[in-house]
Amino acid sequence: MAHAVAIKQDKTYKWICGETLMGRFQPETPWHFIHAFLISHQLQHIDEYIGMSLYDAFHSCDKNVTVAEVVNLIQNCTGEEEVDVTLYNAFMRLTIFGDGACPDCGGDLWYDGDDFYHCTECKEKIESFNELEAINLI
Repeated sequence: MAHAVAIKQDKTYKWICGETLMGRFQPETPWHFIHAFLISHQLQHIDEYIGMSLYDAFHSCDKNVTVAEVVNLIQNCTGEEEVDVTLYNAFMRLTIFGDGACPDCGGDLWYDGDDFYHCTECKEKIESFNELEAINLI
């Protein structure tokens, strides 16, 4: 099943969005970054990359993605003239997430009939309806 791309909203995402950077970037900045790469066909077949960091996704895709391309894209998405190692590494740690219910990768969940949900992407096993309800997924 094809997924819409999302980004795991973890501490790296929040850092880029301004929690630590004092509001320099907007919350949609990481999304614009990933979307720009999808449009430029650097990442194809997004389902293959669900749950991966951008670093891992770029290194496993068919095209050779250069540091210069990544830096240029970060500059375009953030408006920063200079991209330091900290900012570059933060973008590379962003996690590509699917739009499914799995709390670990955003993959789709299926119910096995014995009170367990299983992720089709990362194979995570969620033990009960109550666990999903507790993390507001259903």
